[in-house]
Amino acid sequence: MPISAPRPVAPRPVAPRPVAPGTVVPRPVAPRTLAPRILAPRILVPRSMAAMIVTAALALSGALVPAQSAAAGVYACAVSAFLTTSSDDAAFVAGNTDKRFEVTVGAADLVITSRSEQFTDATKTYRIVMRDVMFVAARSESAFATDTAVLPARAANPQASAAFEMSIALQAPSFTNVWLLDCAPARAD
Repeated sequence: MPISAPRPVAPRPVAPRPVAPGTVVPRPVAPRTLAPRILAPRILVPRSMAAMIVTAALALSGALVPAQSAAAGVYACAVSAFLTTSSDDAAFVAGNTDKRFEVTVGAADLVITSRSEQFTDATKTYRIVMRDVMFVAARSESAFATDTAVLPARAANPQASAAFEMSIALQAPSFTNVWLLDCAPARAD
Protein backbone atom coordinates (compact mmCIF):
# COMPACT_ATOMS: atom_id res chain seq x y z
CA MET A 1 0.00 0.00 0.00
CA PRO A 2 1.62 3.28 -1.09
CA ILE A 3 2.17 6.01 1.47
CA SER A 4 0.49 9.24 0.52
CA ALA A 5 0.89 12.72 1.84
CA PRO A 6 -1.61 13.79 4.45
CA ARG A 7 -4.56 15.68 3.13
CA PRO A 8 -4.78 19.33 4.13
CA VAL A 9 -7.45 20.00 6.68
CA ALA A 10 -9.55 23.11 6.22
CA PRO A 11 -9.90 25.20 9.35
CA ARG A 12 -13.33 25.12 10.90
CA PRO A 13 -15.12 28.42 10.96
CA VAL A 14 -15.40 29.84 14.44
CA ALA A 15 -18.53 31.71 15.30
CA PRO A 16 -17.89 35.10 16.86
CA ARG A 17 -18.68 35.28 20.55
CA PRO A 18 -21.21 37.82 21.64
CA VAL A 19 -19.56 40.92 23.10
CA ALA A 20 -21.16 43.32 25.52
CA PRO A 21 -21.57 46.87 24.24
CA GLY A 22 -18.59 49.11 25.07
CA THR A 23 -16.11 46.20 25.40
CA VAL A 24 -12.75 46.67 23.68
CA VAL A 25 -11.95 43.70 21.50
CA PRO A 26 -8.24 43.17 20.78
CA ARG A 27 -7.24 42.78 17.18
CA PRO A 28 -5.87 39.43 16.13
CA VAL A 29 -2.09 39.41 16.15
CA ALA A 30 -0.20 37.94 13.22
CA PRO A 31 1.86 34.93 14.27
CA ARG A 32 5.57 35.53 14.74
CA THR A 33 7.81 34.00 12.17
CA LEU A 34 11.29 32.59 12.53
CA ALA A 35 12.44 34.49 9.46
CA PRO A 36 15.52 36.62 10.14
CA ARG A 37 15.05 40.33 10.33
CA ILE A 38 16.66 42.48 7.71
CA LEU A 39 18.25 45.42 9.42
CA ALA A 40 18.66 48.67 7.58
CA PRO A 41 21.99 50.45 8.03
CA ARG A 42 21.97 53.20 10.58
CA ILE A 43 22.08 56.64 9.09
CA LEU A 44 23.09 59.39 11.47
CA VAL A 45 21.17 62.55 10.79
CA PRO A 46 21.82 65.64 12.87
CA ARG A 47 18.67 66.54 14.79
CA SER A 48 19.48 70.14 15.50
CA MET A 49 21.17 73.14 13.95
CA ALA A 50 23.97 72.86 16.54
CA ALA A 51 24.62 69.25 15.54
CA MET A 52 24.71 70.26 11.88
CA ILE A 53 27.24 73.00 12.63
CA VAL A 54 29.46 70.62 14.63
CA THR A 55 29.27 68.01 11.87
CA ALA A 56 30.21 70.59 9.23
CA ALA A 57 33.11 71.87 11.37
CA LEU A 58 34.45 68.34 11.85
CA ALA A 59 34.17 67.64 8.14
CA LEU A 60 36.00 70.85 7.23
CA SER A 61 38.74 70.21 9.80
CA GLY A 62 39.45 66.77 8.35
CA ALA A 63 38.32 64.92 11.48
CA LEU A 64 35.59 63.14 9.57
CA VAL A 65 37.08 60.65 7.18
CA PRO A 66 35.40 59.85 3.89
CA ALA A 67 34.35 56.19 3.68
CA GLN A 68 36.61 55.49 0.71
CA SER A 69 39.75 57.59 0.77
CA ALA A 70 41.60 57.11 -2.51
CA ALA A 71 45.07 58.21 -1.40
CA ALA A 72 47.13 56.44 1.24
CA GLY A 73 48.76 57.98 4.29
CA VAL A 74 52.19 56.63 5.32
CA TYR A 75 53.32 56.88 8.94
CA ALA A 76 56.51 56.00 10.82
CA CYS A 77 55.83 54.57 14.28
CA ALA A 78 57.92 53.85 17.35
CA VAL A 79 56.90 51.55 20.21
CA SER A 80 55.97 53.47 23.35
CA ALA A 81 55.03 50.31 25.29
CA PHE A 82 55.02 46.56 24.72
CA LEU A 83 52.85 44.18 26.74
CA THR A 84 52.89 40.38 26.61
CA THR A 85 51.36 37.45 28.46
CA SER A 86 53.83 34.90 27.12
CA SER A 87 57.29 35.72 28.40
CA ASP A 88 59.25 37.14 31.28
CA ASP A 89 62.31 37.15 29.02
CA ALA A 90 63.79 40.65 29.20
CA ALA A 91 65.52 40.26 25.80
CA PHE A 92 62.19 39.34 24.14
CA VAL A 93 60.47 42.39 25.65
CA ALA A 94 63.43 44.68 24.77
CA GLY A 95 63.51 43.38 21.17
CA ASN A 96 59.80 44.09 20.73
CA THR A 97 60.09 47.50 22.39
CA ASP A 98 62.89 48.41 19.94
CA LYS A 99 60.81 47.52 16.85
CA ARG A 100 59.94 50.23 14.33
CA PHE A 101 56.75 50.15 12.28
CA GLU A 102 55.66 51.69 9.00
CA VAL A 103 51.88 51.98 8.63
CA THR A 104 50.26 52.67 5.25
CA VAL A 105 46.56 53.51 5.47
CA GLY A 106 44.56 52.75 2.32
CA ALA A 107 40.87 52.88 1.43
CA ALA A 108 40.12 49.27 2.42
CA ASP A 109 43.25 48.10 4.22
CA LEU A 110 46.32 48.90 6.30
CA VAL A 111 49.75 47.62 5.37
CA ILE A 112 51.98 47.39 8.43
CA THR A 113 55.69 46.63 8.20
CA SER A 114 57.66 45.86 11.35
CA ARG A 115 61.44 46.23 11.38
CA SER A 116 63.70 44.87 14.07
CA GLU A 117 67.33 44.04 14.70
CA GLN A 118 66.39 41.01 16.79
CA PHE A 119 63.42 39.61 14.84
CA THR A 120 62.73 39.01 11.14
CA ASP A 121 61.18 42.00 9.37
CA ALA A 122 57.57 41.34 8.42
CA THR A 123 54.81 42.97 6.37
CA LYS A 124 51.13 42.22 6.94
CA THR A 125 47.99 43.49 5.27
CA TYR A 126 45.10 44.23 7.62
CA ARG A 127 41.55 44.46 6.23
CA ILE A 128 39.62 47.43 7.60
CA VAL A 129 36.59 46.00 9.38
CA MET A 130 35.23 49.17 11.00
CA ARG A 131 35.53 52.84 10.15
CA ASP A 132 33.94 55.33 12.51
CA VAL A 133 34.16 59.04 13.29
CA MET A 134 36.45 58.19 16.22
CA PHE A 135 38.63 55.32 15.02
CA VAL A 136 39.49 52.73 12.38
CA ALA A 137 39.83 49.03 13.24
CA ALA A 138 41.53 46.49 10.99
CA ARG A 139 42.17 42.74 11.23
CA SER A 140 44.63 40.24 9.82
CA GLU A 141 44.20 36.52 10.36
CA SER A 142 46.42 33.50 9.87
CA ALA A 143 46.42 29.86 10.95
CA PHE A 144 48.65 30.98 13.82
CA ALA A 145 46.92 34.04 15.31
CA THR A 146 44.64 37.02 14.85
CA ASP A 147 46.09 40.53 14.64
CA THR A 148 44.10 43.71 15.16
CA ALA A 149 45.17 47.30 14.64
CA VAL A 150 43.25 50.31 15.95
CA LEU A 151 44.06 53.92 15.08
CA PRO A 152 42.22 57.23 15.21
CA ALA A 153 40.01 58.07 12.22
CA ARG A 154 41.97 61.25 11.51
CA ALA A 155 45.01 59.07 10.69
CA ALA A 156 43.08 57.59 7.76
CA ASN A 157 42.81 61.06 6.23
CA PRO A 158 45.72 61.38 3.75
CA GLN A 159 45.83 65.15 4.35
CA ALA A 160 46.33 64.67 8.10
CA SER A 161 49.70 65.81 9.34
CA ALA A 162 49.39 65.37 13.10
CA ALA A 163 50.99 62.65 15.19
CA PHE A 164 48.75 60.03 16.78
CA GLU A 165 48.81 56.91 18.94
CA MET A 166 47.64 53.48 17.81
CA SER A 167 47.77 49.89 18.99
CA ILE A 168 48.48 46.52 17.41
CA ALA A 169 47.47 43.31 19.19
CA LEU A 170 48.50 39.79 18.25
CA GLN A 171 46.32 37.15 19.88
CA ALA A 172 46.94 33.40 19.80
CA PRO A 173 45.41 30.65 21.94
CA SER A 174 48.32 30.69 24.40
CA PHE A 175 49.49 34.32 24.44
CA THR A 176 48.74 37.92 23.55
CA ASN A 177 51.22 40.64 22.53
CA VAL A 178 50.27 44.32 22.36
CA TRP A 179 52.33 47.16 20.89
CA LEU A 180 51.34 50.75 21.72
CA LEU A 181 52.74 53.01 19.02
CA ASP A 182 53.50 56.71 18.61
CA CYS A 183 53.10 57.57 14.94
CA ALA A 184 53.85 60.58 12.79
CA PRO A 185 53.65 61.17 9.01
CA ALA A 186 56.66 59.56 7.33
CA ARG A 187 59.14 61.97 5.83
CA ALA A 188 59.93 61.62 2.15
CA ASP A 189 63.65 60.89 1.95
